[in-house]
Amino acid sequence: RPSRRARLGGHGARRPGGHVARRRGRSRRRRDVSAAAATATATATLQSSKPKREVFVKDLPFGITGPQLQQFLNGALKAVRPASSGAVSNVWVAEDGTTAFCELRGIAETDDLVRLSGLKLKDETLTIGRPKSYGEGSAQPLPTMGAFGAGNPASLNPLMMRSNVLMLMNLPSFVTDRDVRRLVCPFGELAEFNMLKETGGESKGTAIFKYHSDVATSNAIGGLNGRVLGEVGLVVQRVPPQMVPTLLSPTRLGERPKAPPHDPTLRTRVVQLRNAVADEDLKDDDDYADLVDDVFQECGAYGEVDAVEIPRPDAETGNKAPGQGSMFVSFADELFAEAAVEAFEGREFNGKTILAGYYPLDFFKDKRLDSLALPPASAPLPLPE
Repeated sequence: RPSRRARLGGHGARRPGGHVARRRGRSRRRRDVSAAAATATATATLQSSKPKREVFVKDLPFGITGPQLQQFLNGALKAVRPASSGAVSNVWVAEDGTTAFCELRGIAETDDLVRLSGLKLKDETLTIGRPKSYGEGSAQPLPTMGAFGAGNPASLNPLMMRSNVLMLMNLPSFVTDRDVRRLVCPFGELAEFNMLKETGGESKGTAIFKYHSDVATSNAIGGLNGRVLGEVGLVVQRVPPQMVPTLLSPTRLGERPKAPPHDPTLRTRVVQLRNAVADEDLKDDDDYADLVDDVFQECGAYGEVDAVEIPRPDAETGNKAPGQGSMFVSFADELFAEAAVEAFEGREFNGKTILAGYYPLDFFKDKRLDSLALPPASAPLPLPE
């Protein structure tokens, strides 16, 4: 049998009074949840005014950054309204660099900024206006207010922006399903809700939920993202449509939950090669052993390889294994992984193009090889009219 290298096209003791401390701890945790729920209610009220506090800025000079534009606009506003220092609270520059979306602290300050349309910045005349959502009463959050934030490729992903299902992460272990509902319900009526749990029923610290209203979805992103609960800031993100059925399915006791999706562009020392293995290579034990050895040799050309995982069908049932069809290679250093990704990306195997990306190290160590890779952004978000 030809070597895998050729087939891949490669080159080469308890304390006194402990029960009292535990009661105090539970009481403190209940206070944390109650305080967070009260704050969420107040934040939901604030979020309802978002459409009146958002503007777009078009015709930006080449190379202008969000912080630079924020500083310029705050300076211009302060000249006409001295008490408005720091009124522009968030700025996100679109992928094409010619348009920005801004959120301001107050409605009056937003009105003032719109009246400043025509400002000159580096020989360019800025056009400042209201987004389409203004006057409709529907909050369309700025991309920077979403879970991904400016600079993260996922924030430019149209598939993510179309999703109406949210994922709330970094929930402390003491938070119950009821607690989470208290946090998210102030923004609107829930249509679906699911807490991701381990096989024993323990919380994974992540909740998936959907509102009946699109407005509630947008407001929850802005109101919950970054909120501190316990000692950790919460993270909210939209769930890609193709992953919604899986993540909204309740976990059955004794059943290992599916790993959440990951961003294949976030560098780790583990590389996932999709479309790089054929099913016939996984059936025979000798062929499989040769395959693993070939991958070790091929990938070793880019640096020290720690481990290789190639999912294969269940020996008894023949059922397809999670992650089957991919190879997972753990390197000793991220630099080695980066070299491998660059080398494998775009190669052809069995008439298919190999897709090379990074895979979360913790998933790999736990042998959770079923995490789906988030799709890349195929087009920029539509600009406001």
